Amino acid sequence: SSLRRGFVGRWGATGALYAQGIATGDSFFGHFWRGYNFAEAAYLANPYNNWMMTFIGDPLYAPQAFAGMPSAWGTLVPEQSGFCLDVRGESTSAGAVVQQWPCWNGPNQQWEFSPLPDGRYTIASKQTGMLLTVANASAVNGASIIVQPSQGWFEPPANQMWSVSAPDATGRRAISSANSGACLDDTGFSTQAGTAMQQWECWATPTQKWLFTPLQQ
Repeated sequence: SSLRRGFVGRWGATGALYAQGIATGDSFFGHFWRGYNFAEAAYLANPYNNWMMTFIGDPLYAPQAFAGMPSAWGTLVPEQSGFCLDVRGESTSAGAVVQQWPCWNGPNQQWEFSPLPDGRYTIASKQTGMLLTVANASAVNGASIIVQPSQGWFEPPANQMWSVSAPDATGRRAISSANSGACLDDTGFSTQAGTAMQQWECWATPTQKWLFTPLQQ
């Protein structure tokens, strides 16, 4: 049987149907590998409900639901603007402002997520190795985002630790401060280069949905 050969699910049409009614592999796997379970991916891939498309498998199977961040340098791009998270002016100074800027994949636009024992992450700039930081350990909306060397002896403080949500259907994630619970945010719904980033209470807008793209080294 399929199960004995290692299959965990399959789908297909029970008869001839119009092409627009077929659940395509691109659509199904596009959702499945971004964290949706088998049943959710099947439902979203089906152009419309019809009895001729049949899905067989564990409905809760979701190998990517709890996948962590890749161990690689890469860019972070907010859905709102399409610009890259950037250390302003390629600065190597502690306290440098983090902004958005057109992507050019320079070291000041490359970031690495390093996992901590509790499941959170530090986010380091390749430019200096400094960490993405909520300025002054602030817990208020609108606090600035900067880079600073690690401020802890054994582990960084909460304003340098970040939680990452499961990816949505487009692969984007919310990134929230362990100190405040607020999200990394493109200030004022900006689509302007040079806008400084902030933290703001999480509300799942395009300003808070970030796509991490690993870069080939």
